[in-house]
Amino acid sequence: MPLISQVVARNLALPGHVREKIEERILKLDGFFDVIRKCVVTVEGPGAHHQQGEHSVHIALAVPHREIVVNHRSDQSLENAVREAFSAADRQLQDYSRRLHAQRSAI
Repeated sequence: MPLISQVVARNLALPGHVREKIEERILKLDGFFDVIRKCVVTVEGPGAHHQQGEHSVHIALAVPHREIVVNHRSDQSLENAVREAFSAADRQLQDYSRRLHAQRSAI
C-alpha cells in the first residue's frame, strides 16, 4: 500500500529546502518500515501564542494497530527542529518495529 503523506505549514512560509528535507525523511521512514499507512507533518512557526523564534514540529504516523505521534518544540533553527523531530520519530518507529517483531516471534 503506498504511503499517504502530507506536509502542513502554519504561521510560516515553509522554505523549499526544508519541505524537501521533510519529504526525504518521510521516504526514509517508509523505507525502514514499509507498513506506514499515513504520515502527516505539521510545522508551526512562532505566532501570537508562541515565544519569539520557537518552532513546533508535529509528526503523526499511522501504522498497524496504533498511531505514533511526535511533538517537538525548539527555539533553534527550523532545520534543527525538523531534524530533532524526525530523529524522535525514527526512535519510536524502531521501538514499535522491535515490539511488533517480538510479538510475531512469540506466536
